[in-house]
Amino acid sequence: MSHSPLSKDPQDIAAYLKWWKERNSRPGFFGDATVEGLTVTVRKGVFSPDPKVTYSSAALIHALPELRGKTVLDLGTGCGVLAIHAARKGARKIPAVDIQPEAVANAKENIESYDCSDCVEIFESDVFSNVHGKFDIIIANLPFMVTGYVLNHVATETYRRFFEGVRAHLEVSGKAYVTFACWADKTTLEAMIASTELKWHMNSEDYDGKEWYVYELWQQELNA
Repeated sequence: MSHSPLSKDPQDIAAYLKWWKERNSRPGFFGDATVEGLTVTVRKGVFSPDPKVTYSSAALIHALPELRGKTVLDLGTGCGVLAIHAARKGARKIPAVDIQPEAVANAKENIESYDCSDCVEIFESDVFSNVHGKFDIIIANLPFMVTGYVLNHVATETYRRFFEGVRAHLEVSGKAYVTFACWADKTTLEAMIASTELKWHMNSEDYDGKEWYVYELWQQELNA
């Protein structure tokens, strides 16, 4: 399967972000959200981690290992709730990135409210484009690939670039965690994972009659 790089199709990414912002500006998609005991403010146009909207953030929190002393990269941070969770669990360095300026501003607001600015750095990045270095833990809560969506190819390209770059940013002993759901394009996702040659395991959790997945990936060297 071949895809055109997003940089060659700027109208597509602009259209996708417009659709994403409009979707997340509907009533019920913004305001205060509580996930696993953490309450954050979600501004209009920013992805909400509220379980009434999505269970992906909660499922990811349940799947994460011990974070104390770890470096954690939070890709697609949205309002910043996962970065806050990592900080409160003792992670020592947490770059948290998003492609949306609105999300970056919203995340900074929530990080400051939880007094986590000493270990969390929020900045704009299109997947790994502005990210440097390697990390013990990489978490990716990205917009799902869903066959039939008009702009599904943009989401698919985002995942392709994530899996293309994840090994370069993962410590040899590190792990990456990717969220997904039963209605999304699992076949394409797992083919992309296979292309990385990483080992992987899928955690599954039922919530409100739907299956939510967290894919755990690690370097083959761990099994040597």
